[in-house]
Amino acid sequence: MVVHQKSEVYDAYGNIYPCWEFPYTPFYEQEEYLIGNVKLPAETYNTHAKTRDWHEDIKDPNIWCSKCKFFPVCGGACPKSWYEGQPACPSFKYNIEDRLFLAYYLQNNSTKSIFETM
Repeated sequence: MVVHQKSEVYDAYGNIYPCWEFPYTPFYEQEEYLIGNVKLPAETYNTHAKTRDWHEDIKDPNIWCSKCKFFPVCGGACPKSWYEGQPACPSFKYNIEDRLFLAYYLQNNSTKSIFETM
């Protein structure tokens, strides 16, 4: 939801955020993450709150996602985590070889043969 201009979250003080995890989180109290406040005119809203431009930011060839072979699958995952410097990489990124081997083995061997080798 952080990249969609019409997706907003409101806190009890009328602050408008691009993500439901931002309100009441100290890391996101900075104005660069805040869209605005319902008490203020819409003209004062920050239409380029930091996460709103994520689709552009992720195109940077110097970020970790641009070099990852799984980027087309996960699409960068959660922008919130990404901006915190901790990409939310899918777990299979770290054990894909083992998963492929296991899938191949299970497909080509019966369950009975697994227990016979033990």
